[in-house]
Parts: sequence; structure tokens; C-alpha cells
Amino acid sequence: MSDEVVIEARGLSKAYGRRWAADTLDLQVRRGEIYGFLGPNGAGKSTTIRLLLGLVRPTAGECFVLGHSVQGERLSALQHVGALVEEPVFYEHLSGRKNLELFAALSGGADSQRIVQVLDQVGLLERQHDKVRAYSHGMKQRLGIAQALLPAPSLLILDEPSSGLDPEGMREVRELVRRLGSQEGMTVFLSSHLLHEVEQVCTHVGLIREGRLVANGAVGELLVRDSRAAMVMVEDARLAARLLEEEGQVTVTAVEDGRVRFAAEPGRFAELNEMLVRHGVRVSAFIPEQTTLEDFYLEALDAEGHG
Repeated sequence: MSDEVVIEARGLSKAYGRRWAADTLDLQVRRGEIYGFLGPNGAGKSTTIRLLLGLVRPTAGECFVLGHSVQGERLSALQHVGALVEEPVFYEHLSGRKNLELFAALSGGADSQRIVQVLDQVGLLERQHDKVRAYSHGMKQRLGIAQALLPAPSLLILDEPSSGLDPEGMREVRELVRRLGSQEGMTVFLSSHLLHEVEQVCTHVGLIREGRLVANGAVGELLVRDSRAAMVMVEDARLAARLLEEEGQVTVTAVEDGRVRFAAEPGRFAELNEMLVRHGVRVSAFIPEQTTLEDFYLEALDAEGHG
């Protein structure tokens, strides 16, 4: 993955009266990342996206997209950006393809070949001539993403693309976003409150609370770094569990056939492994276990709220 920065926010802030919807945000998204922007309702996710797209002006700070200042060079900054900010609105009595043709005519043009290409990308090629009123909610969301893809963007910004979808629709959007990132090499900035979806799709996440960024990084690194859970594979699980609790002073959470799960600080894993071996326990594997994104999210918000 290239280290080129695609999105950068520097002290980005936006106040509505006395409420800060974005509060001194420093943020970087690099080329090729699928970046999940997380936070509870009202945390400032949508405001941040509107700032990145130049739809609202910041109270303080600045943001850059594809190397250009959104405030000073908005047209250059957004020239290669596609976005779906709210639930898409279409002419229901027209076909999906006709809607895209009208949008292309109004926004600078896209030829017939490009329209067919984006319909194929979002899996709607076979339904292109059906009227939009016959589309499911998930199909309309995918048509909205197709609309955002018309200018062949290198950066796609999506605000709650799975909002209101049933499980099948969520899966459709999830697979589309994953495909755009892995197969098309597109950078995707995805705002969502659906943690399970983000964990399956995103390579990186940022967590915002009350307008402030409280956590940020690669998904795998964040979850492993903050995990206290581990599993040890041994011949005598009961003996290992007793030794871990009595000698190691750790909390055993499960004892299974040949496996013991426990919670301890990651820095103690080598020490605990040595202790088990010293007491004659044959250890075949010592594996730190990832926490879930939901666990990390709740712990990070709780720590921030009590910090």
C-alpha cells in the first residue's frame, strides 16, 4: 500500500452555537485504505464528511483531499472524489440506467460505456432497464454508489451506506465496498455505526466522540494491541488452568479439551509461558486473541468518558 495521504485534517473544527460537532480533529487516510469512521449518533461523523466535501465551512482548522485544500481549492480537491452523503433520491418512474444518464448530463457527462461499467460494478447491470420504483432499498443504495462512481473517482466517501437496510442489503453493500477496495484499488472513507459491518470491511478505523477523535489506526493492530485475552494449548488443560490462577494470578475464562483461555496483560504472556513449562506443562501454542471491534469501541468510549 502506498503511503500517499488522500485525506488529511489539521485541527479541523466546526461549531454550531456552543456545540462543537468537530473539535480539533487531526486525521490522515492513506491511498488504498478502507477507512471506517465510527462514533455514536451525534458524535460528528456526518459533519466531518460535510467538511471534507466542502459542504460546510470549518470554524477552525483545515482539511486537504488528494493534496488540495478543500477550503482554498475545492474544485481541484474534489475532482476525483465520489460521494454518497445522504439516502439517494431518484426519479422512481425512470429506469436505473436513465437516472444515471440524467445525472451524468447534469454533472459534466459520462459516456454510455462508463454507465454500463458502473452498473456492472454495483451488480445492477441485469436490472438497468427496470424502473427504480421496483428496486429494493439495497438496490437503491447500490444505484446511489453507482452514481458516485460515475466520475471514476480515486476516493469514495460514503455516509452510513447500510442505514435502514435489511441483512441481505447490508451484505450487498458490504461486498461492494470490499470489492471496490481490494479489486479496484479505491480508497474508501466509510462513516458507520454498524460495528460488525466495519470490522468485516475496513482496514483502518477512527473513533469519534463529541467531535473529538479518541482512537485511530489499523483494525488488526488496534484489536490485538488492546486485547488482554489469550489462549494456551497444552496437554493437561486442568493443570495449566490451576497454575495460571494460583501461580500466575490471572483470570481463567474457559477450560476446554487441550485449551485454556485467560485474561492477562500482553506483557506477561512470555512470563506465564515460562512458568507453565517450569512446572512440567507441555505447551504447544500460546496465542493472543483479538478482541472484537465492538469490545474495543465500547472500552474506548468508556475510557474517554471517564478520562
